[in-house]
Amino acid sequence: MKNRNYAVQYVRQFIDFTILGTAFVLTRYYISTRGEMLFNDMDWLLLGISIGTWIILGASLRLYDEYDRVNSFSFEFVALLKNVLLQSCVLTFLFFYFFKNYSYPRTFTLLYSAYVFAGAILTRYAVKKTLLKLRSQRHRTKNVLIVGTGETGINFYHTITKNGHFGYNCIGFVDDHAQTQLQGHYLGKISELTNILESNEVDDVIVALPEYAREQTESVIVASERAAKSVKIIPNVLQYCSPTASMNLLGSFPLMNVRSCPLDDPGQQRMKRAFDIAFTLLLFTAFSWLFLLIAALIKLSSKGPVF
Repeated sequence: MKNRNYAVQYVRQFIDFTILGTAFVLTRYYISTRGEMLFNDMDWLLLGISIGTWIILGASLRLYDEYDRVNSFSFEFVALLKNVLLQSCVLTFLFFYFFKNYSYPRTFTLLYSAYVFAGAILTRYAVKKTLLKLRSQRHRTKNVLIVGTGETGINFYHTITKNGHFGYNCIGFVDDHAQTQLQGHYLGKISELTNILESNEVDDVIVALPEYAREQTESVIVASERAAKSVKIIPNVLQYCSPTASMNLLGSFPLMNVRSCPLDDPGQQRMKRAFDIAFTLLLFTAFSWLFLLIAALIKLSSKGPVF
């Protein structure tokens, strides 16, 4: 599953690189004059810096998280907007200090950013809708039985109801305490689970009981396995879940990382390290005269070593 997530992430990055390249060509063509080369050495360097900056900012802003599993497009929209604005700031900095002779820097920055934002928004929205449609068509709808009428069970029911592409259909609830808001979906008590499973077509049993109900959870697992039904348990860490959370298995112990970082990935670490080294060398090369001047002033104004 993790390898698949990396593959999807690399595909999405490749699409963004294509958008960046296309936006760069369109912008350069717009500002170029007659007889001028469409691409020169400065353009290639600027395009490389733009792509490298996009990669680093995208990893920092979680631009390549799995937002396609959520119906709302607002999370991805905000992350993309931040990425474009920060990249515009980087381009402005480069034009101000390093690319002073570049033609129409402000026009280039505004037009290039607009092209990138429009292309990325349209592409991501189309890809998101396509993936959701394919996922809903590929997976057979599963009938699930929710054990637990508490807040966790009710929220899970609303989630699968609002997100039909998840492929789940709730046939009802089982709990020792019925809720009036179930609207006829209450099927009986936990002690009646065996009969309920026999009289209904159930694929998965979703256990949403509180942590203190361990004996009830064990009885649900035993009854479900006897009926050859798949059991899934919602862990009692729902209040800590967020878009930055992740869960791993250490031996037989599940460990939840409340705030995972994109730089936990070794590939992202190497990419950021390469960007840091390249950007630092660029700064040292551009401001070498200033460092020498400061060293000379320190040496003239005080005794001892410069450092």
